[in-house]
Amino acid sequence: MAITRMLWVILNGTYRRQNYLRNMIKFEQTADDFVDFNKYYLKTNATFIQKYWRWSVVVIMSFYVFKTSGQFGDAILDLGNWIIIALVGLMVFLVTKLTDFTKRKSLIAFIKNNPQNVGMRQIDYDEEKLTLTTNLSSTDYKYSAFVKIEENDNYYFAFTGSQTALILPKRIQDDQELLKLVDKIRISSKLDL
Repeated sequence: MAITRMLWVILNGTYRRQNYLRNMIKFEQTADDFVDFNKYYLKTNATFIQKYWRWSVVVIMSFYVFKTSGQFGDAILDLGNWIIIALVGLMVFLVTKLTDFTKRKSLIAFIKNNPQNVGMRQIDYDEEKLTLTTNLSSTDYKYSAFVKIEENDNYYFAFTGSQTALILPKRIQDDQELLKLVDKIRISSKLDL
C-alpha cells in the first residue's frame, strides 16, 4: 500500500512537472461555430460591390424608373413608379435571403460530409508551439504560423492563412486560459489584435 502511494506521488509529481509549462483548453466546436466563422469571414473580407450591390440595384432602378417616366416631379408623384421600386426592393431582399439560405445549407452539407470540422477540441500550448487535438488528428502549430488574430463578440479567430483560422469560442469555461492563449499567440507572432 505504501509503495503504491509513493509511486502515485512520484508519478503525480512527474506529471505536474511535465505539464507545468503546458497549458490546456478544451471545448466543443459546433456547426454553428463553423457557420459563424464563414459569415464573419465573408462579411469582413467582402469587396465594396459585394457589400453594397443591393443598394446599387435599387438606386439604379429608381433612377431609371424616374428618368424614363417623363418629368421628374410628376414621376415622383406617380404611384406606379413607387410600386415598381418596391417590387425591385422586394426582389433584392428575397434574393439576399435565398443566397444566405443557400450558403448556410452548403456549409451544413460540408460539415456533414467532413465531420472532423466539429467535435471536441483540445489545445495544449507552451512557449514554443500549440497543439490542436481533435477526435481524428493532432496538429502542431508554431506561433510563427499565425498571420493575424481577429475578434468579434463571440470568437477569437487565429488565422494561419488568408482563409483558414483556429476558431476559439469565447464561451470556453476557462476564459482566463483562453485570454492567455490569445495573448501568447499575439505576442509570439508579433501580431496586433
